[in-house]
Amino acid sequence: MLVAEVKRGRGGRIDRVYLVPESCRETGLNDELRASGFMMKLMKFKPRPDERVRKYQDFLQRVFTEQKELFQAWGIRLRQYNDRPALSALDAGRIPAGRITFGATTHDLASRSMFDREAQSGIYSAPTTFRWAILSLQDDRENVSAKNTFINEFQAACQRASMNVDQPVMQECPRNAQQWLEHMRNLRNADFLLLILPAKGRKKDDMNLYKLTKRLAISELGIPTQCVLHKTLTNPKGVTSIVSKILTQIVSKLNNGAAWGLVQPDCIDVPTMVCGVDVWHGAGKSILGFTASLDACYSKYTSEARQQALKEELSSEVAACVLASCEAFNTLNQT
Repeated sequence: MLVAEVKRGRGGRIDRVYLVPESCRETGLNDELRASGFMMKLMKFKPRPDERVRKYQDFLQRVFTEQKELFQAWGIRLRQYNDRPALSALDAGRIPAGRITFGATTHDLASRSMFDREAQSGIYSAPTTFRWAILSLQDDRENVSAKNTFINEFQAACQRASMNVDQPVMQECPRNAQQWLEHMRNLRNADFLLLILPAKGRKKDDMNLYKLTKRLAISELGIPTQCVLHKTLTNPKGVTSIVSKILTQIVSKLNNGAAWGLVQPDCIDVPTMVCGVDVWHGAGKSILGFTASLDACYSKYTSEARQQALKEELSSEVAACVLASCEAFNTLNQT
């Protein structure tokens, strides 16, 4: 038997659930599927509403055809219209999808679900210049050419986005977690840090390197960072696409940076703030995270984090977060 421990209720009571192995099936994605760019892109694809209706009709038609005798015995009939399963029609309102802008170009969001190529050719808002640094391990020296290729491609992408980026400060350190953190402290004057991490599982320090990096950058240095696996930079395929996605993440983390913006929908004709909230439970405490938009194009955001009672979902802390967000919205827009 397989034993699963499940937390139930606000008190955090743990119940044991016993499962029969023969009745269980593996779900989710393994490492091979996650490494497949084609599979991940396929999962992001969202069919249009009319395509979803057609697929649902095809499914109904197949079920009622294959199990015709069974449905006749039950007295169940499938309503038809033009030789297709007829779906019930309901009157409903429709909110316009709006438009997405990358600065120089604007596109209708209803036209398709992915804008990867458009994101490579423009940035909505970015600082005109910034200082950056690259930190990697010493045993990566044999792949200096791969790093240089990345830097050249990155600077070319920045030029397309009208960003002036100098040559990065490049440092290397031994494969030691403490020395890695010390090198990061020496680069605290940079506006942005790009950290090239080794693949997981090679050494004990490697397993915690990402966690230690983010903790130091957020709690002590206050510098935006972007971590990239070593194998990503040395992959000869899709260098331009990889650089474009890294640039998008970097711009989004810099002050006054936004990879894209939304043209204000027609249905919103007054200053509007969009809010989001979620609660994390664990380690004997619950943390509420709150974020809110600050500008008309929904490209600037403010965030709040508050600790609340264990297992509590929403509390009075939400009101405090809303108030702080409204003050930030008012400061930026002078409304």
